[in-house]
Amino acid sequence: MGEGQGEPWLKYEKRPLPRGFTHPLGQSEVRDALTAAGVFVGRFGRSGSHGQNWWDMEAVALHAHRYGDDVARAWGPHDPVEQVGLAVPGCPSELKPQVRAALLGAGLPRAIEWLAGLRDRGDGWLTTTHRFEVLWRNGTLTFEKDQSHPSLWRTETQGPGLTWRLMP
Repeated sequence: MGEGQGEPWLKYEKRPLPRGFTHPLGQSEVRDALTAAGVFVGRFGRSGSHGQNWWDMEAVALHAHRYGDDVARAWGPHDPVEQVGLAVPGCPSELKPQVRAALLGAGLPRAIEWLAGLRDRGDGWLTTTHRFEVLWRNGTLTFEKDQSHPSLWRTETQGPGLTWRLMP
């Protein structure tokens, strides 16, 4: 299938990873999850590792975003679906089993739930850029919503080792 033909995304990109890194999720797993939820994104990428430190600090394990209308207008004429994207960066090969299990069990479903909720957002919210991040911190996932407005975050614990930061 070509880009956008029968896929739950318009454009797909897979970037090469440095030695010792791998992609924790396959294209088919993300396709199946997006399709099951009825979610369509402009871009899906299995991106590079971004030079993240997976052992001592936090690393972005997955992120979803919606560029605000203000950003999109700066690009010129556009298709609004291109404002929405999902990316899964590479992780160290030895962490793949843990990162993969955490993303399939909680990270990917939560990101897709956030993406599905974009349909219900009002025009005011859609004017600015928003982001949902799934972070790997010391062997656990943390979820952060709405990078545009960190003052609006609140933190909740959802079971052992899982913390969500939610916009009210």
